[in-house]
Amino acid sequence: MRKKGLWLATGAAVLTASLAGYRFYKRKKALTHSEEKTQEGMDKITADFEADQELLQYENERLREVIETQLASIDRLAIRKKAKYILEKDVLTIQGFIQEGKLTYEELTAFYLDRMLAFDVCDSGLNAISEVNPHALAEARRCDEQKYLANNHPLFGIPVTYKENILTKDLATSAGTIAFSKYIGDEDAGIVQKLSSAGAILLGKTNLSELANFMDPTMPSGYSSKHGQTLNPYGPLRISPLGSSSGAGSSIAANIGAIAIGSETTGSITAPAAFQSLVGYKPSKGALPETGVFPLSSSLDVVGPITKTVKDAILVYNASSHLAKIDVLALKQASLAGMRIGLVKSDHPMQDELRQVLAALEAVVVDVEFDEQGIDNLQIINHDLFTDFKNFTTRYHYPIQNLADLVSFNQKNLQQNARYGQRLIEEASNYQTPDKLFITQQIELARKRLNQLRQAYQLSAFVSFNYDKVLLPAVGGYPELTVPFAFDAQGVPHGATFIGFKDEDAELLTLGYAFEQATKARRQPDLTLLAQIKSF
Repeated sequence: MRKKGLWLATGAAVLTASLAGYRFYKRKKALTHSEEKTQEGMDKITADFEADQELLQYENERLREVIETQLASIDRLAIRKKAKYILEKDVLTIQGFIQEGKLTYEELTAFYLDRMLAFDVCDSGLNAISEVNPHALAEARRCDEQKYLANNHPLFGIPVTYKENILTKDLATSAGTIAFSKYIGDEDAGIVQKLSSAGAILLGKTNLSELANFMDPTMPSGYSSKHGQTLNPYGPLRISPLGSSSGAGSSIAANIGAIAIGSETTGSITAPAAFQSLVGYKPSKGALPETGVFPLSSSLDVVGPITKTVKDAILVYNASSHLAKIDVLALKQASLAGMRIGLVKSDHPMQDELRQVLAALEAVVVDVEFDEQGIDNLQIINHDLFTDFKNFTTRYHYPIQNLADLVSFNQKNLQQNARYGQRLIEEASNYQTPDKLFITQQIELARKRLNQLRQAYQLSAFVSFNYDKVLLPAVGGYPELTVPFAFDAQGVPHGATFIGFKDEDAELLTLGYAFEQATKARRQPDLTLLAQIKSF
């Protein structure tokens, strides 16, 4: 069993079977005999707790070499003096400093590379960065020659990292597995293409919970066989980094990169954002490009940004979504006054504090309860994964193109390839004929329940504590936005997660911006804690 300290929340351990990349919700309806047998097996699996996090770091020597080669001609002490223009600054503020001549894109990129060496790929580092672009600094220098382009493209020259299940040319996309650790695709994912067209610089890739946290319930969040264990900078080895987008959250929390792109099936963006004092935007299904992302469930998977501010998430949305754009200049008028917000029932001890803050912002707070009975995202994943895995690995020429073959590969060296087991993919490999009707019915049921609440109470949005109530919007394909909210007595960050309605992402982001500006709850982590982790 894991230690209580790994999931601190106002002094109590949060013991949940979520794994944070998705959540196990069991169907309450009557089951057929065959379904009962499957359900019994999953009940046994979900009774397990995650193992304790271990200080496991793989391949960092290789990454250090890539970084040090780029920084060889850089005055690193001079670069560190640029911190006042970079640390905790939003993208538009950074762009302003660059246009004023106080900072260059080369200095910005070098600053992040230097922080990787200092806090991430070092001994006892965060272990959040799994690949580094060897040409990042050269690309930044080219941006300095054309910095006027930032006037119309706010992401121009901005270093961005991508979760290592998102395809990028010239850098590995392993989904955290040993089997695919050397795989490099020959094209970029749709989201990478969009942001590259906007001028963003590929800084590197981030570690993830292996296969989007679908290996085994005992595997700690943030662990992959390829790169090891990512740490939460607010409590290394004490607080889980959560999500499968663990490296994306950890790196941005530590100011390593300006923006990280993660992915979510159920909770993989919102969870690390909530517990690392960050903004996590999980878009409506289909709102941002989803091609070229290693799948867990094509019915649920989305990509989205993890950032330090809502405005930075909006810049990613504006650059990559087909939905209506947001006027950034008009955000200063954003307000929650008069908005009817459904506060989702929770027994979290800080729930009343969230209610009071919303009321102080003149929102009309309406108590609601989500009916999650009969919604089973685990079964959706099981029905999707076998076929999705085959289609994706075949389309992009991966060396293994069958889920059962991946299971067999891992079995050859379980300690290296599946340190904590692989029961989830073993189970999914039995679902070789997906039940598309079941998936469609699940999505329709989730949407129906959310829409009924909206109509009954005339709501603008819902809000929940941390990522506790993301099941219905995840299955329904509705947008979520986690915003920093508070820290508890043990120093653990917590977030407020706003939930909107299908394709109303602009309204949700604007609402979240108003909440963020009124609360300003984000707090930078104390990275000196990294020096103490061996004592835990």
